[in-house]
Amino acid sequence: MRWLSGWVRLVYPPVCRLCEGMAAEWDGFLCAECAAELWRPGERYGACDVIPFVSWMGWLGPYDGATRVAVHAMKFGRQRELARHLGWMLARRMPVHVPRPDLVVPVPCSEPARRARGFDQAEELALGMGEELGGEVACRLLTRRGGGRPQRSLPLERRAANVRGVFGLRSAGAVRSRRVALVDDVATTGATLAAAARLLRGCGALEVSAFVLARTGSWQASRRGG
Repeated sequence: MRWLSGWVRLVYPPVCRLCEGMAAEWDGFLCAECAAELWRPGERYGACDVIPFVSWMGWLGPYDGATRVAVHAMKFGRQRELARHLGWMLARRMPVHVPRPDLVVPVPCSEPARRARGFDQAEELALGMGEELGGEVACRLLTRRGGGRPQRSLPLERRAANVRGVFGLRSAGAVRSRRVALVDDVATTGATLAAAARLLRGCGALEVSAFVLARTGSWQASRRGG
């Protein structure tokens, strides 16, 4: 049936998930221009001094341009396949000399958000990362208790209190003495990542890194030697 697949692609060429132009043949999800913007050169991984309990931080880009469009298309356009592709891209930006995580853990969204979208975008990002890194992905290991308002609806100074105590862990043994990678879509103040990382380190995780598609301009991660 390979010939049929090729015929379909010829008659109905895939379109870019961000701008609806023709997708690049080597990508399948993005056009060459959008892909180039997401792959733009620059530091995308470094030691993190500004989010408590997080040692390293990886990201695809700042929260603007194609990265912002990608986040919105994934979350509000219900593009699950795009989310996995972006997770793969995120994993590809990880330097080859950096130790790979033993476990990839998505930061769960709220249940109302999951129902509205039909999926959890962080889970799909984590699965895309896991496919590239070859590591274990624990989609429901981290739980989110009810309550708390959406972070984006709150002023920056109230976000840490809003997520305090909101996360739980199904099995502490799953993270003990392991390198854990947290995955989320956007980091603004880092409060959500800090709350999840605090729990993981408290349950014995050897190290916690964090990966997001985009960082906003509200905080700056700093590098310590490479």
